[in-house]
Amino acid sequence: MNYSASDAQYQQYKHAFAAASLPCAYLDLDHLAANIATVVQLRGNKRIRLASKSIRSVGVLQRILAADTAFQGVMAFAPREAVYLAQQGIGDIVLGYPCTRRVDIDRIAALAREQPAITLMVDSITHVDIIEQAAKQHGVRLPIWIDIDMATQLPGLHFGSWRSGITSAQQLQPLLDHIRRAQHVVLEGVMGYEAQIAGVPDRVPGQALMNSVIRILKAYSARVSSLRRRRLVQAIRASGVTLRAVNGGGTGSMRRAGRDSALTELTIGSGLYGPTLFDQYQRYSYRPAAGLRWRLCARPARASSPALAAAMWPLAQLAQPSSPRRTCPSAARSTRAKGPARSRHQCTTLGRSRLRSAIRSSFATPRLARSASTSQRSAASLKARLWTHLRHIEVMVSVFSNPRTSSARSLVELVTLG
Repeated sequence: MNYSASDAQYQQYKHAFAAASLPCAYLDLDHLAANIATVVQLRGNKRIRLASKSIRSVGVLQRILAADTAFQGVMAFAPREAVYLAQQGIGDIVLGYPCTRRVDIDRIAALAREQPAITLMVDSITHVDIIEQAAKQHGVRLPIWIDIDMATQLPGLHFGSWRSGITSAQQLQPLLDHIRRAQHVVLEGVMGYEAQIAGVPDRVPGQALMNSVIRILKAYSARVSSLRRRRLVQAIRASGVTLRAVNGGGTGSMRRAGRDSALTELTIGSGLYGPTLFDQYQRYSYRPAAGLRWRLCARPARASSPALAAAMWPLAQLAQPSSPRRTCPSAARSTRAKGPARSRHQCTTLGRSRLRSAIRSSFATPRLARSASTSQRSAASLKARLWTHLRHIEVMVSVFSNPRTSSARSLVELVTLG
């Protein structure tokens, strides 16, 4: 469901940012609170683990964790990040991807002597051996989860991501036997992320036939994935292991995952910021909570204003549905720019957009849209539009809390990008 901000809301933002250094990133805490309420409503009776790779801010993670008892723990992206989060007082951290660098595991093992251990992910005997050696050296026991693959294999189509080599009880058993013999690791959980359900839009404009095909694939894959998860979890419990958590789902699959009795918790991240990706899912509605403001620096034409921005946004071709879109004001749109990483981005007007989290990426990218026809637009409707497009903020961009109050909004956190 596309979100369109009112002119009154635009004026409220304009007032809140009047004294801000530009460009600046912001987080609308009213919209964040609305998204938190939506997530809590959709979760069923499951706990919610926050995906740090999508949130990218310690302050925001802490705010969400404190907002409702449904939020318990964090799924971290990288080992050093997990250690940093633990040092900031965040507990119950699970590393979402297997780690094979001994130096990183040594950091986690050393930290485990002082506070509750960070949970590591495995899907092979090699992973277990590396963790076992580090834990033994540091005199600790480290908790681990097993990452199982949730992709659906069809004739000529691998529907899903290539996450793990474990898809059956036969592949799982040797790993369980090896973990049982290890002295310094303890199996506590299972994760199975259905990327083909949680991360694939099924309501893309202009693609009615493809949308129908994707919905059919999703429905079939959901049944297959759920059955696979149940069988693997049963195999683990039959081996005598008591599982603390069975994790799955994502923002785009909350409704299905919330009804899966095999799951005890869901991992949610980007939906709390309300990225444009979820405009193109059936039955999901989130408010755009994060964005970026640029400063208009000239007016070369009646209805055109270039925005002054740092040369950090590559203007490479973007594939829908992930490309950013404006939400405020409704008349604003970006034009096609020439060449990569220009310091001034030509716009008819600028529209605020949502934050889209992505793995291993650190650039915000303007939307490549068709040039707007200005002949039928009045100068008044295009005047002084201040918002721009933000694809995502990654870990390289530090996010600092600098709260400012607005007479019409509750609180806005501003970030100067320097």
